[in-house]
Amino acid sequence: MKKIFIIICLLLICCGCEIGINKPNTPKNNVVFTSLNKIDYEIVDSLYYDNYNQNFNDEYLFNNYEEYDKLNSEYDLNMPLTEEDFNNNTYLLYFYLNSCDYDKDIKEIGYEGNKLEIVYNIQQTCGLCAESYYGHLVKLPKLKTDNINIDILENIIKKDKCDPDVAYKPILYLYPTEDMNINIKLEHEDNIITSYPKYDNGWNVFVNKDGIINCNGREYYALYWDEYNNNDVDFSTGFYVSGESAIEFLEEKLDYIGLNNRETNEFIMYWLPILEKNEHNLVYFELTDERENNNKLIISPKPESFLRINMHIKKIYDIMDIEEQKLEKFDRVGFTVVEWAGTVHKEN
Repeated sequence: MKKIFIIICLLLICCGCEIGINKPNTPKNNVVFTSLNKIDYEIVDSLYYDNYNQNFNDEYLFNNYEEYDKLNSEYDLNMPLTEEDFNNNTYLLYFYLNSCDYDKDIKEIGYEGNKLEIVYNIQQTCGLCAESYYGHLVKLPKLKTDNINIDILENIIKKDKCDPDVAYKPILYLYPTEDMNINIKLEHEDNIITSYPKYDNGWNVFVNKDGIINCNGREYYALYWDEYNNNDVDFSTGFYVSGESAIEFLEEKLDYIGLNNRETNEFIMYWLPILEKNEHNLVYFELTDERENNNKLIISPKPESFLRINMHIKKIYDIMDIEEQKLEKFDRVGFTVVEWAGTVHKEN
């Protein structure tokens, strides 16, 4: 995939529109808007890649079908456009790196003469996870010239602290022993804040024996959501974890509980920055039975092996003795479902 990204860059530089991109003008305090005439736009498709290449540009503009088709057919980007789509429209393709702590959405677009101005809202949230690359295909009115200069403006919407009442990034892996249709619902679905793919009275998905999920014609390796968490953990048992020992602690405990290598890697990539930025932490693992009591997952057909983990984190200011939590080992037998999440609690 990395080789493909590099080739795409060269291809677009050589044969795409002549575009100058000025990067970016980011305000420190004030919200910015386009200084040009605002134009309508519509996001018509989204793309997802496991691999990211830092040499891949962020914005590409297609003013005719030939430019688009050469890229789309040669590299199988599956962007759903036809030659007729370019009769009255120009298309913008923009990419961004997503590490679960960062989201990038268009606020507005302005256009005058040979200048296109794109204003993004950059949302910074909690935690990190495995890097992936997202793209959005955007329909614009037909631009009058191929010689376009693009200016980028960004509004930073920063979130400094995690919400203590939210379970962040519950992520659900499905491992059937054979290809099958699976239905997943949350008992308290009103607790869902956001989800991907979108939760619509549940998820109805087709999953192959390799764990690849197909939902609405797209493939996913897991289901994701954020939810309000009403479990009032008192940390009467758990673990003291120093920031500098966080990696060793997570590897040991997650391996003992029964996460596999990929699940452990993604868990640690997401939650390690939270633990490491604190000199002292308390940690408590809310496991399957407790998670089910708070918000049951209803899965059909019923899995033979089912593991749920929600790691609760609380910053403290000194070393603390705490009664060690007793953890149970998880064995995988037959159709297996695994979920992990985390919640950050307020400091004392």
